[in-house]
Amino acid sequence: MYPSFWAQFHDFFETALYWFASTFNLTAEFAKIRGALEEFFWAMESIFEGLFHYIPSLLSGGFFGY
Repeated sequence: MYPSFWAQFHDFFETALYWFASTFNLTAEFAKIRGALEEFFWAMESIFEGLFHYIPSLLSGGFFGY
């Protein structure tokens, strides 16, 4: 099975940050914020998965119980 869009985006973003950190010698600074980045991506994925589940049910009348 193929990885989800968010998993691919997370990997791309993390790779870009590692490149940026190593290019400009910021690896120690990046290590400090890595946990916060993981929490941010987890929260964004949860929000968008919820929206992709909730909005179609609203559009199909699921909110009103039809």
